Amino acid sequence: MAIYFIRILTICVLLVGCAKSDSGLQGNLDKTRQIVKDEQSKSNTWPIKVWNIPTRKFTVTFYAPSLREERLIEREDRYYRLARHQRLTVSLNFAKPNCIGNHSAQMHIKCLLAKIRHNPHVTIDENTVSQLNHKDGQVLTYMSLIGSDNQQIKVINTHLVFERDNQWGDFHASMLEPNHREFLTMLKFSNWVSLTEKNPP
Repeated sequence: MAIYFIRILTICVLLVGCAKSDSGLQGNLDKTRQIVKDEQSKSNTWPIKVWNIPTRKFTVTFYAPSLREERLIEREDRYYRLARHQRLTVSLNFAKPNCIGNHSAQMHIKCLLAKIRHNPHVTIDENTVSQLNHKDGQVLTYMSLIGSDNQQIKVINTHLVFERDNQWGDFHASMLEPNHREFLTMLKFSNWVSLTEKNPP
């Protein structure tokens, strides 16, 4: 999806350049190349994070700025971890399925969206809902509005949902009021997430 938006950005910039002059076109080409280069190297500016889940059989590896851990739940039936950096929130929830039915990725996402839509304080922009394959599961991305009609905050959300041992995992990252660069970064956030299975002793 990030490539898709970058292509649109490229086309828009090129059209503006063509409307001006050859020198303007070259300048816009240079700017576009720099934007693409900056976005492609964005993950390298963030340190790598490893969340080890001792009660489960995997670790989660991802790139993010320095995070302040705010909540940790470790129980036999549930693992939940939440951390923040300014407007960025990252969380991992791993527990038994919340909905009755099969444990497939499609059912997981359907259940997740239903619960979000049922929240009276959150409105999903349905035109932004996207689902993509990931080597470790499925990626769900969407924009949402939080708050009342008088004061609403835009939030970009990306979930990597996965299934392990008849339990559902949801690695969720969100950012409040993202600017254009942050928006593109969040579209690629799940690309930098990897689940590593632990080998039995």
